[in-house]
Amino acid sequence: MILGGFADASIADLSEDDVADLERLIELQDVDLYAAFSGAALLEPAYANGIFVRIKQFLDSGHRA
Repeated sequence: MILGGFADASIADLSEDDVADLERLIELQDVDLYAAFSGAALLEPAYANGIFVRIKQFLDSGHRA
């Protein structure tokens, strides 16, 4: 749901690299993603930048799925 809301709002503006990063995030466990987006846990550095930062900013600005 978190990733879907971001994708719905932003898909037209994503580069091919952004889409690839998003696809990598989708493969992670939902519980790990939720913890990272809520600030309760950190993601591995390989996932914690790029599109993750954009999605976190999207959520922190009040957007929801």
